[in-house]
This record gives sequence, structure tokens and C-alpha cells, in this order.
Amino acid sequence: MRMLCRDRNALEGLPLKLLITSLVISLCAPALNGALSYLEYSTDVAWGTEQAEKVRASALSAFVGGSGNVRTIVLELGSGDMDPTLRLGGGEDDPGSSLIEVLWRGRVAATVALESPAFRILTSDGMPVLIEGHVSVRLLCVETGRGLAVLAEVG
Repeated sequence: MRMLCRDRNALEGLPLKLLITSLVISLCAPALNGALSYLEYSTDVAWGTEQAEKVRASALSAFVGGSGNVRTIVLELGSGDMDPTLRLGGGEDDPGSSLIEVLWRGRVAATVALESPAFRILTSDGMPVLIEGHVSVRLLCVETGRGLAVLAEVG
């Protein structure tokens, strides 16, 4: 400390060093914030896609088993605005009934197609259902006018 008091150049240079340090930190902060936001987005979408694949695999299992086969799965999606949501099902003529969409902040972030073999997930009212939170989904293979399909019931 004595050397610092005796060295006037060191005292004069200290504010400049602090200014440069704060400048470097302020320039790096936006880049770090953007990186952390993207990390949150990619993690949430990956989790939502994993849950959508779980629905697809269970629906395919019920579909391949034939009419009357049932699968029940538990999905664990968050319930906040920042958590992913799944949109699935629809009416018999709805093209969206052959897709499971992962929504993040209300926008489609990923899509899982129901193919190989192609099948549809329907709902009892013919409208797509939004799934969020911790819910169980019952998937029942049913005979329709256009062949087999999977009926989704969220409980």
C-alpha cells in the first residue's frame, strides 16, 4: 500500500483501468445474454420434441396393434409461458392430424410427422388439442370411415 501511495502514476492510471474493465464487461454482456437465451430456447424445444416423439411412438404402437388397442402415457411439460406446448390431433380431414407440433411462446418451433406408416391422431371434437403441464394422454386406435386412426384423449 505504501508503494501505491508513493507512485502517483499508479493512482492516475487506476480510473483508466476501471473504465476499460467496465467497457469490456458492458460490451460482452449482450452477447452473453443472447447466448443464454438461445440455450434456454434450444433446451426447451429439445425437451418438447422428446415428449412429442414419446406421443408418436405410443400412438404408432396403438395403431400397429389395430382397432381397440390403447396406450396411456404421461407427458411432463412445463406450465409456464416459457415452457413448450404440444399441439396434436384434429378432424379426419384436417392435415394437421398427421403432425405433432412443438410450440414455444405460441409459435411452432419443431414438428414431428406421423409417418412410416402414415397415420392420423384425431380428437373427439375434431379440434387440435394443446398439451401443457403434467398430463396423461390416452391413445386409442379406432376404425374411421377412412381406415384406422388414433384417438387422443387428454386427462
